[in-house]
Amino acid sequence: MDQKKILLFCFAFLLILSPIFAKAEINIDILENTPYIDYTLPFTSSFSIDLPDFGNLIYLKVLPSDINYIFNNGKLTINSATPGTLVLKYEGTDFLDNHSFYDKTLDFNIFQETTINIQCDKNISKINTLEINNTNYSIKTSEPTTLHILIEKDPFRWQNILIISLCLAFVIIIMVPILLKKFPKEKKKKLYLDATQQKVYDTVKKQKEMTQQSIANQLNLNKSHLSKILNKMERNDLIERKKVGKVNKIILTDNKK
Repeated sequence: MDQKKILLFCFAFLLILSPIFAKAEINIDILENTPYIDYTLPFTSSFSIDLPDFGNLIYLKVLPSDINYIFNNGKLTINSATPGTLVLKYEGTDFLDNHSFYDKTLDFNIFQETTINIQCDKNISKINTLEINNTNYSIKTSEPTTLHILIEKDPFRWQNILIISLCLAFVIIIMVPILLKKFPKEKKKKLYLDATQQKVYDTVKKQKEMTQQSIANQLNLNKSHLSKILNKMERNDLIERKKVGKVNKIILTDNKK
C-alpha cells in the first residue's frame, strides 16, 4: 500500500470516528479533601467504553432514557443511532495527607476534546508541575490526561490563637470575681488573749526568741502555769517551740490578729 492510500485510509478512519463523540466536560469539586467528579460525555452513535475507576460510582445515566445500554464489570456498551449523553458521578477516595499538602493523582481516559474544571474549597498549590495558587482551574485536552493535584492545608493562624486567648482572658476577668464572691475564703478565727497571754506574747515578740525559763523569770510566772499558757498559745498557732541544741526556744508564728 503506497503512502497516498495510507493517508486516505487514516483520514477516512478519523472521519468515521469524529461524529461518535462531541465535546465532553469533567467537573471536579474537591470538598473536605474528597473529590466529587461529574463526567459528561456526549455521543452521536453506538460505542463501548471502560469506565474510569475514581472510587465510588454514585450515578450513571444515559440520556435520553430510551437509549439501550449494558453496564457490566466496569464496561459500558451503548447501542444508539441517535445522539445522546452519558453522565457519570463519582465520590472519589480522599486525598493523601502529606505534611503541608493534600495530594492525589487522577487519571482520565480522554476520547475527544474535553474541558476539565476543578473547584476546591482550599487553595490549589500545583497541578502536575504548574503553579496554580487559586481555588479553581480549567484545562482543555484531547488525549489521556494525568492530574497530580496538590492542595494547601489551612495555615496555622496566630490571629485565631490571639482571638481565642483574648476571649479566655475576658471570661476569666468576668468569672473570677463572681467565683470569689460565691466561694469566699474562710476567715481565720480571731483570737483573744487574756492579760497573761498578752504579756507572754509581747515579751517573746520583743526578744524574737526566748527559752521558757527566761520567760518565766522575766514575768515571774510559775513554770507549770507558764507551760499551760504556752501549750494553749501553741494550739492556737500563736507560738511554736524550736529545738536549739538541747534547749527549746519559743518564737512567734505571726498569726495573731
